[in-house]
Amino acid sequence: MSVRAPLVAVEALGDGAGTVRAPLVAAETLATGLPKLRAPLLAVEAATGGIPHVHAPLVALEVLSLVPPEPALVSTTIFPMLATIGWSVTRKPALSSHISTHQAGREIRAAQMRYPVREFTLTYELLRSAAAFAELQAIEGFFLQQTGSFGQFLWQDSYTPDYQVRGGPIGTGDGATTSFKLARAWGGFSEPVGYVFPTDLTAIYLGGSAVAASSYSLTAPNNLAFATAPAAGVAITADFDFYFQVRFGADSLELEEFMSELFELKECRLTQVLPQ
Repeated sequence: MSVRAPLVAVEALGDGAGTVRAPLVAAETLATGLPKLRAPLLAVEAATGGIPHVHAPLVALEVLSLVPPEPALVSTTIFPMLATIGWSVTRKPALSSHISTHQAGREIRAAQMRYPVREFTLTYELLRSAAAFAELQAIEGFFLQQTGSFGQFLWQDSYTPDYQVRGGPIGTGDGATTSFKLARAWGGFSEPVGYVFPTDLTAIYLGGSAVAASSYSLTAPNNLAFATAPAAGVAITADFDFYFQVRFGADSLELEEFMSELFELKECRLTQVLPQ
């Protein structure tokens, strides 16, 4: 263990006994193992009157422990799609609004979010743990690899289905802008998509005519860039498949063995992470 004292205020009194008083010591104590201990402020009085005495009227301590690294802003890990997924699969879009009500009954409303955060709930009626299937291991192992709700990954809602865009509007050219976000319209509501792999972007159209793949590029997670800005008034549309960026909605999974080597997972919640 090492001790670092970046600031020491000392008074030395020459009264024959050589008394030394340190009314204020700002110290940091660093340990090579775990846990680490840091004392950003330590008020100490030390008196040498034959037998050393130390009086610490105030000690402020911080205990530091290791935490997992920050999750990647854009992760390409894909949630395992197992054929044993059951019914029902639910999706819950959520927004946030602030509403203040006056005594007279009138309201003032303010929308806090532009785009919704969705929660998907999956049900697995059968997860086999036998080595020939290893479905239980696939789900539980993936959950542990993500450190519960900490990690971020990709989920494709092929059950709704809400993952395919064909001729979807992306924007309108103005003769100057070269960068656009891939988006999809859902029931008349347009929003940026979570993640598109280059191989899943199959066509870009300007004014209804397909353009060469060499005239544009795709940058993760959903940024489309043209080599030359589309002309003013030209509609930009696209064909592609996309994924939602999600994380686990809880830090635990409840897996029930109802027969030998047969398990069920009644609720697996995935919470959408809005793209950067």
